[in-house]
Amino acid sequence: MKKILSLLLVITLTLGLIISFADLSGSSDWARETIQQGLDLGLLDDSMMNSFKKNITRADFCKAMMYLYVKETGYGNIDDMISGNFGADYSMVVNKFKDIAPESNVDDKYIVMATALGFVNGTSQTTFNPRMSITREQAAKMLLNLYTGLLRAKGESVDINESSQRFADDDKIAGWARPYVYKVRELELMEGVGQNQFSPKSNYTREQAFVTIIRAYQKMKAKDKDDKKDKDDKKDKDDKNDKDDKKDKDDKNDKDDKKDKDDKNDKDDKKDKDDKNDKDDKKDKDDKNDESDEYPMGDLAEYKKVMLELINDEREKEGLKPLELWTKNSSYADVRAEEITRDYDHYRPDGSYFTSGLSSYKKVGENIGAGKYTPRDMLRHWLIIPANRINIFDAKFNRACIGIKYDENLEYKYYWVVLFGKEW
Repeated sequence: MKKILSLLLVITLTLGLIISFADLSGSSDWARETIQQGLDLGLLDDSMMNSFKKNITRADFCKAMMYLYVKETGYGNIDDMISGNFGADYSMVVNKFKDIAPESNVDDKYIVMATALGFVNGTSQTTFNPRMSITREQAAKMLLNLYTGLLRAKGESVDINESSQRFADDDKIAGWARPYVYKVRELELMEGVGQNQFSPKSNYTREQAFVTIIRAYQKMKAKDKDDKKDKDDKKDKDDKNDKDDKKDKDDKNDKDDKKDKDDKNDKDDKKDKDDKNDKDDKKDKDDKNDESDEYPMGDLAEYKKVMLELINDEREKEGLKPLELWTKNSSYADVRAEEITRDYDHYRPDGSYFTSGLSSYKKVGENIGAGKYTPRDMLRHWLIIPANRINIFDAKFNRACIGIKYDENLEYKYYWVVLFGKEW
């Protein structure tokens, strides 16, 4: 009997936990426990467990980050993700960088997918510099993109607001990095290096990367648990209020008055039903179209209108003001939609940045996409990509215009652009 119980215990442990025997002796004491937790959860790649105190490269950071993201979002491996819902995103970025070879090097696939999801950018329009070491401020942005990406995959959100509490070396932090640096500190994903210094230009080590990537996962899980508790508490309170309200109403209602009211309602309902049939039928049809995403095929003007409405619906849910139509740049949005059919990038075919064709703006952003046939489908896809979502929910933007290019002879048929802006 003891042997049987022991066997059952072993089987139970094996099913619930991935036991890793990676050699962590070269890691620092402060990092070892967290790295082991990541390995046991199957969220870190055993093959990367070496040279812990050396600087991590851009390629290896992408691999570690995307390895966790792939596992947590339910895909077996990077190839499963590429062949799944993200095939179009992957194929449009796969040939972007000339210094990687995803066709022959599986690790480079992590770079392509991280770029497609907006977790990381290249060092130029055509280069990624995979062997370059990353800095602490670069790590801060990539970590926050991973964290928000994990939340997006679960339909949740996070605000990226810049903290008023500054590091002593704040003037050394790049402007683009500042919101990310202070948000990762607030979330306790990264800390300073001592004496209120962040040291933004210093390199990031492999063990620092592994630990903070697992912290991002742990923070996401803790938020899930807190959100579930809040939701359960609210449901219990609502259920109690509903029960109390029903009892009060039942006690107050008079049985005879209810009968008289029901008789009158039956008569009025019949008349109202006859009068409203046409209106209800139309509403039912409209609702069905919304649910099934059946927009008029080929009506690009309608698609643009619907896209702006849907974006504003999402902003309203977050308490943000709606975006007005950016009429000054509407025609340029269509130009951009045509351009991304030839060069799927925020850089234009002539090598200039997308901003080169804009007029009158103080702040600007651009979302691009392809392969989605309705505004709702395209927006849903953007909402799971951190860089796209940031534009959609940026409170500083007050205008937007939409460009669409449709050609049945093109690989992805529909190409989408949204230009977000704030005018002077």
